[in-house]
Amino acid sequence: DKVDGNYKGNLLLTTDDVAHQGFATSEPYRYLNLDSGAISVAYQLLHDTGWTSYPQNLAINKLRLDALRGCLTKLVPMMQHAQLDYIAAPQRTNAIIIAAVKAFDTFWTQDESLTAYAVDTMLSLGIIANGDTPTFGDFESPRIDDFITKAIPILRAQGVEVPDLTAADIATNEFLDPTISLP
Repeated sequence: DKVDGNYKGNLLLTTDDVAHQGFATSEPYRYLNLDSGAISVAYQLLHDTGWTSYPQNLAINKLRLDALRGCLTKLVPMMQHAQLDYIAAPQRTNAIIIAAVKAFDTFWTQDESLTAYAVDTMLSLGIIANGDTPTFGDFESPRIDDFITKAIPILRAQGVEVPDLTAADIATNEFLDPTISLP
């Protein structure tokens, strides 16, 4: 009975016992900067609840791995460098993001202060980090295996046919340049 499909934070204005799905890199800033007045919100990362997925990955069909190996050997280190370049100097990319959001002309908005907040927050919360090793962008097999043990039963309960899997079945660090690291 507390589901509100709008994106204006109405429930946050009327009660203090609700949760709102959003991004730690966006919504806390947005609510502090509302035209109608600031709303201070707490947040929790899904990762900190035990849902340790790796969202928004580069993925390919495993059947195409051999055919794409040469491309991935070159592309993945470029992507590692691109992410680090962005973190070091995000202004140009943020300007492109802001322009694209404006051109798409949807409900979503971006501005320089929000994109700067997002970068600072990604770093301060460890959303962008080296992880357990100094290699930037590597997968941690125990983390993936932990996620698999949680996700597969949920999917199967929903009628999704999922084979038994391990981290080695779905992730690889093969194409990473191990010398690339977040300073």
